[in-house]
Amino acid sequence: MKRPTLFLILLGVGIALMAVSAQATPVTYDFMVTATGGPLTGVTASGTFTFDDTIIPVGGGEVDGDNLLTNLSFIWDSIAYNQTTANTGFLVFDAAANLSVFAFGNNHSSGSVAVLSGYEQWFVVESFNVPADSWFAYSVPGATTLWSSQSVSSQRVEPVPEPATMLLLGSGLLGLWGFRKKFRK
Repeated sequence: MKRPTLFLILLGVGIALMAVSAQATPVTYDFMVTATGGPLTGVTASGTFTFDDTIIPVGGGEVDGDNLLTNLSFIWDSIAYNQTTANTGFLVFDAAANLSVFAFGNNHSSGSVAVLSGYEQWFVVESFNVPADSWFAYSVPGATTLWSSQSVSSQRVEPVPEPATMLLLGSGLLGLWGFRKKFRK
């Protein structure tokens, strides 16, 4: 009866462990904005956005770029926005990998957000460390003014393993079971 080689055992264990470390966790935040000025004074809107925790830099820092959000749901001024029509300007993480600032809207570029008067535009900036730096700005078609308002956000974490993670984990465990069965005979 032939014993499994150390290499094959380590290979099976490595594949199983690789699957566990490959798990990405979507992080979801709820946010709410209230117009405190302009033609939409008193209007409140809620939304959610999600990003994948694999984008968080080790030790914290800013992540600039387009399409950092994997999901966005927000309705403002009767217009529905998602991750393709309004996306990230930037996300800032502290050393403990917590989101400390986010900024996104429907007129942005990598690393910045803006609102131009006279257009249907908005952006939200949330600073968890300095609540006074949390705000919402918007404009409406034909307006010559921009309006700043309030924003409030809260986090909810919903870890969901990706299908590839489950496939890797299953492959590693199946491989270990197969080696055991083969060399048991």
